Amino acid sequence: MSFIATPCPRALLLTTVLRLGRYGEVFPISQSGAKIASVTIAGYKFDLYFGYNGSMKVYSFLTPTPESPYTTFNADVKLFFDYLTQNQDYPASTQNLIGK
Repeated sequence: MSFIATPCPRALLLTTVLRLGRYGEVFPISQSGAKIASVTIAGYKFDLYFGYNGSMKVYSFLTPTPESPYTTFNADVKLFFDYLTQNQDYPASTQNLIGK
């Protein structure tokens, strides 16, 4: 899912990534290379990473261990945005959904 700030309709400013498994040599975008939090949302555990892709802010939720992907997932994705809004100063009130 990608979100944009309302005053800037053509430039993506934020994106949120939800990965239910870690496969191959794909790593999250991260400023420090380390997770910024370990969270449980709707009973699922994730490591949260933050970084920039150019000027775009990227939040990535990844399963904590590569050996344990989630093969089924049943949760409201809005809970992830609620978490970011409450715990990571995510500016949800100024964002609009533009893709899926």
